[in-house]
Amino acid sequence: MDGQKVTITVPVTNADVTVKITTDKAPAVYTLTLKGNLMDTNDPTTVWTGASTEIEGIPIKEFGKVTAMEYKIPENAAVTIMDGDITDVGTVRINGILIDTNAGELTFTMSDNLTLTGAPTVGAAVFTLTAGEGIVLKDADGNEITGPVASGTQVTVESETGYYLQDKVADTSGVVDTNKVTVAADTAVYAASKVELKQGAAATYGTSNTSVTDGNYVALGTELKVTAAGKSGVVVGTTGDAITTYVVTKDDVVLNGAWKVELTDVTATIGGKAIGAYVADGQTLTATVGHRRRDQCH
Repeated sequence: MDGQKVTITVPVTNADVTVKITTDKAPAVYTLTLKGNLMDTNDPTTVWTGASTEIEGIPIKEFGKVTAMEYKIPENAAVTIMDGDITDVGTVRINGILIDTNAGELTFTMSDNLTLTGAPTVGAAVFTLTAGEGIVLKDADGNEITGPVASGTQVTVESETGYYLQDKVADTSGVVDTNKVTVAADTAVYAASKVELKQGAAATYGTSNTSVTDGNYVALGTELKVTAAGKSGVVVGTTGDAITTYVVTKDDVVLNGAWKVELTDVTATIGGKAIGAYVADGQTLTATVGHRRRDQCH
């Protein structure tokens, strides 16, 4: 069977030899159905894969009358339909397949079954839709969609964080992903998480060093350059090693201006947990010297 493994055991004098044979899965075959003026006998349509292989059609009859022609096309084949009734020039998407139409011909890649009820009429403009990190975009039928999309298409957004940004790296708020995107131009959609900047921490991104404001939602994967004027450095959360850059993840984050803390014969904790080399400004440390304990504020 296609795609199955067969194990053959061959007895040998002192051992068994196992031979595994794997067959390649046969490519899928889709059905192209042509109707209307694309099956007009007075102006016969020809269907090609590549430039040299013409595909023979199968007449489909209803009540003794031919109402359609069917063509069996291998998956991912480059298809050209030639017919004098094709007059529009542009691009159209039908059943998820992007079709280029020019005078006398249609060209596309066969990725699913396709029915054309006549020569396509180019309608709305087509724009490029891009899904950023942590984003899945779907059309009205629930199919994942990116690339060329007709203007006006309603797109469902699934964000890893529950929020997204459209054509922005950072903004004062994220859009809840229950809100759809309407395609009206080339557009990119990014999953976003919240970045809080406290205790003097500041952040920028990009070659232009665009500032991020406390509480902004920022696109996943964005590298932030972080500083804290007048402090020793910046930490993620309340304590840890100082950082100069932070890559935004799916988790909301608080970046704090921090002080370097050096301990000699003393241990210190925050909320019962040992501190790192840097501690966020304003944190209360519990310090222990031998058997004595002292609470200190920085």
